[in-house]
Amino acid sequence: MFARLWPALLALAAGLALACALLATLAGWLAGGDELGAARERWASRPLARYRLVVSEETSAGGCRQDVRVQNERIVAVLQNQCVRVASWTVSNLFAWAAGLDRRSTRCYPTDVTCVCHAIYSAEARYDPQLGYPRQITYQWRLETNWAYAGHWERMVRAHELPNCVSVARRVGGYISVTVLSLTPEP
Repeated sequence: MFARLWPALLALAAGLALACALLATLAGWLAGGDELGAARERWASRPLARYRLVVSEETSAGGCRQDVRVQNERIVAVLQNQCVRVASWTVSNLFAWAAGLDRRSTRCYPTDVTCVCHAIYSAEARYDPQLGYPRQITYQWRLETNWAYAGHWERMVRAHELPNCVSVARRVGGYISVTVLSLTPEP
């Protein structure tokens, strides 16, 4: 009897997981878009032609700091760069990065065909209440077991092992967080 119900239960679980993911993505997108637009309007109402920007980057691998002078949204001087890449943060670039991140999304991992795990992505941005520039942007990802994947249940029956995403990925999560430590207008 259980063998006959198995396909229906898997289809139901997959459908519920997809519906939840779509609703979470839509809710996150709607909430994040309004805050970003309001922050951009605050920044546009009092743009700074020249400013000094000190930014800290934190990742699951470590952290670094950049200190730059910006004129008309172009970096004109790099005062400090502890990062392993070229200094690139300006307020415009911070806004562009925040706008390009999905507030919340889910994708199959490692592929759509063998959806062993779900890769869960989330982004959060906080904006300066007066000037509107992004004060902190955090992007995170993690892997979660896809319980609707039939191979997991088959393995549990055969090998008596619970599924886990560590067996298909070297890392099951990570993050990058960019924080504006200071933004100082310059003459």
